[in-house]
Amino acid sequence: GLLFNGLISDPTNLADWVSSTLPYFLLRESRSSGKKGLRPLLPFNANGTINTGPVPWLRTFNEDSIIPGSLSISYVPRADRMPFCVQVVWRQQPDDGLGLARTAEVRYGGSALDGPYEQHDLSEFCATEDHAFKVGAYILARRRYIDHRLTLKVRPGDLRDLLSPGDIVRVRLRRIANVGSASVHDY
Repeated sequence: GLLFNGLISDPTNLADWVSSTLPYFLLRESRSSGKKGLRPLLPFNANGTINTGPVPWLRTFNEDSIIPGSLSISYVPRADRMPFCVQVVWRQQPDDGLGLARTAEVRYGGSALDGPYEQHDLSEFCATEDHAFKVGAYILARRRYIDHRLTLKVRPGDLRDLLSPGDIVRVRLRRIANVGSASVHDY
């Protein structure tokens, strides 16, 4: 239900335009076996609706499949994850007239009542309030729930063609701190 209702009139690099616009349609670029494509940013149900349940991971990796020394974890600073209000500008488009700019505010209940505010202008192509709210909720949730990013290299032939950058995976590594005691790091 997220439709492009706009006009592309300025000359622009197609690849740059696509990569900057796709998140506003809850999509991301993917590459599989040398082919480019589009994939949803969010998990979805068989009927095409957004799955609001727990986010599933696509693959679990352990020390048997990861190349030693290739695992890197970077944490998002807590200051970058503080509550905020997303203001999404969209265009109300009556059938018989000029479009009117509208603003939808999205925030978690009782938080960021006085800001800070972050504005995203979708008025060039977004003509429904539902579209604006879905994008605002995604931006808000992404900042709240993504607290780290992980990069790793896997051994050849370890099904890496089934994944693309941005996919959610689980990494379980044994950690032996003392003789006789072991724990598991679960990312």
